[in-house]
Amino acid sequence: MTSEQKTHILIGTLAAAVVLLLAYAVFGGRGAAVKPASAIPQPASQESSATSEPVPGAPTLRIETESPVTAQSGGHLARVTSDTDLAFKWTIVGGSFEGGDDGDSVTWKAGAGAEVVLLCKGTASDGRNNSATLRVPLSPPGAITRFEAFPPVITEGTGAKLVWTVANAKKLVLEPGAQDLSGGASSSVDVKPEKTTSYTLTATDAAGLTTSQNLNLKVVPRPELLELRADPVSGSAMAFGVVAAFKGGKAELKRGGQVIASGEASPLHLQLTDVEPGSSLTLTVTNEAGSFVSSTLTFSTRK
Repeated sequence: MTSEQKTHILIGTLAAAVVLLLAYAVFGGRGAAVKPASAIPQPASQESSATSEPVPGAPTLRIETESPVTAQSGGHLARVTSDTDLAFKWTIVGGSFEGGDDGDSVTWKAGAGAEVVLLCKGTASDGRNNSATLRVPLSPPGAITRFEAFPPVITEGTGAKLVWTVANAKKLVLEPGAQDLSGGASSSVDVKPEKTTSYTLTATDAAGLTTSQNLNLKVVPRPELLELRADPVSGSAMAFGVVAAFKGGKAELKRGGQVIASGEASPLHLQLTDVEPGSSLTLTVTNEAGSFVSSTLTFSTRK
């Protein structure tokens, strides 16, 4: 091998070594530890985020928090990340902080409005600063605007219909019985309790907040007629003593179209005079649910 060939090989070897040293400096050396602005974490799914406006020489901030958020719900975490060391100060509009308002994370509660505005200002030790603002839309919480029984009082052995109107409910449960009414096309259910029963309807929204309403469906006994009789009064051809026995409601005793006695305590007693043959008495017993029974007594000529 000539001296000229040896010189070319040496030059080639030195050039390769220089390339390797440069590659190490770029990819494996201390320069790799520098955290560029693009290394700020991207927001996770089900979160919203906002990044500060680019200002020459100013730090870059990104704030993020969960989304969607229900109005008046709490326990929401907001975080801030930056490309440099900063001291952070938070401001909130349309909500409140649950704890402090500084640091790289805060916990907040939504108000009753349509949105919450989160603003975070980061300041470096040399005074450089920047801010990021995040607007978080709020969805209305779950609500039960109507929960009624039709009718509100029933006679034993009959039924009623429970009717409701709800908004923003992801889950709907009726107690007793833990009946899951979620996703049903109907907004009512038929019930037939054997006794007075308290029903509770609970709605759960997307944020997991619950709201409930209660109602009592009253069950009352059937009205009954136990006795209706007219006993002649001694010494008078046109006088009678009337006894009306009943239970399960309020009694009303009519002579023709006129009410002559009424009450809830059984029996009813009264004396009738000038009773003409062919005239009649009608006893009606009605319970709280509106169910009723009647009986008529007709007077005949006394022999």
